[in-house]
Amino acid sequence: MRDPAIRWYPSKVDVWIFVLLLLLPLVELGITIGSLIAGAWTAAAIGLIAFLFVVCLYAGCVLPMRYGLDDEFLVVRFGICRSRVRIGNILEVYRTSNPLRSPALSLDRLWIQHGPRWDQAVMISPRDQDGFLADLAARVPLEPSGRGWKKSNSS
Repeated sequence: MRDPAIRWYPSKVDVWIFVLLLLLPLVELGITIGSLIAGAWTAAAIGLIAFLFVVCLYAGCVLPMRYGLDDEFLVVRFGICRSRVRIGNILEVYRTSNPLRSPALSLDRLWIQHGPRWDQAVMISPRDQDGFLADLAARVPLEPSGRGWKKSNSS
């Protein structure tokens, strides 16, 4: 059930990432079908198991990928996983194309620093970055800085 107090932003999806994500299960399905046609039952069973594994992996760790804002938290949802960042802890936000792993389906990302250490950050890729940033700025006092936005000193 969705919380009506959370405003959700779906992830932007880069075409090349979409193709890669689609290619793996299609290849597995093709191997399964080809093995069935050839009568190679063991290979078909292995292909089916691999296909189901990929589908479960996507359902568990990838889809849906979206980001929510309410008055207290930034919620990062990827598959069945959910991460929460307290809005009051956000220190800095800036645009990046950093390719390191993150719950994002695009390299058009926002780096959100929510603590002093390097590991207290998350990179997300909302489709509507400007709308997301405006919504976030309404909840956390952000002011422009050299590379993005920093938390205002008056908070």
